[in-house]
Amino acid sequence: MQGYKDWVARWLDQQSIGGSLARRIHTDKDFPNGANKQELKLRLKQLAAPENEIMIFMSSWKLYTTDQNKNVREANLEKRLVREVESRGGICWKFVSPGMNGVPDRIILVPSGRTYFVEMKAPGKKMRPLQRKRATELQDVGFQVYCLDSNQGIHDFIQEVFGDEI
Repeated sequence: MQGYKDWVARWLDQQSIGGSLARRIHTDKDFPNGANKQELKLRLKQLAAPENEIMIFMSSWKLYTTDQNKNVREANLEKRLVREVESRGGICWKFVSPGMNGVPDRIILVPSGRTYFVEMKAPGKKMRPLQRKRATELQDVGFQVYCLDSNQGIHDFIQEVFGDEI
């Protein structure tokens, strides 16, 4: 079973409360890498983590245990993304570009008129080199591209794009 410290590392580069939490955890050499919620929460309080980080920890714990206790597959994550986007009035189309390999899996159109591209991955999997190249090409012309590989990643994406909790 993957420990919470390793699991939360996927958000180290995010400029969000979740990213701040991940950095706090990873800069603490004594932070336990276990799966005991109370022990981890106590350590965060000892580190004087702000209340908003404690709240993110508590909400992410449910997603962590879901990821750990279920056989989370890419297809299941993709179905959840579609459901969450559509329940907020967005469109989440499967994106296929004949003759152009490596494009992201989904194109997401939100009511505000913004467009996002999402590459879905099984937990812990990364984009292949061609997929990274296509993501860079889209970013170079002004689009945002996300790679989501967990329930927490979907949660963070929805919160960032739609401004609400799941």
